[in-house]
Amino acid sequence: MKDKKIQPYKPLDLCYYLTANNKVRLAEVKKAHVDEETSSYFYEIVDQKEYRFLVVHHDHCADTEKELKGKKR
Repeated sequence: MKDKKIQPYKPLDLCYYLTANNKVRLAEVKKAHVDEETSSYFYEIVDQKEYRFLVVHHDHCADTEKELKGKKR
């Protein structure tokens, strides 16, 4: 399991993420970006159910669905 504060996801990794409606979905990471000012990560992802391209913050990603259950954006 990745330590959320240290290890970012890389392209082709799969992760779960929270949608704008706080639903948990599976996605593939296409690109990883670092915000220079805050040193936080953002990912360009592709939702594996609807095949939509999205951008999501590292805090809204996890390796398992269980980690995101009950969390809100």
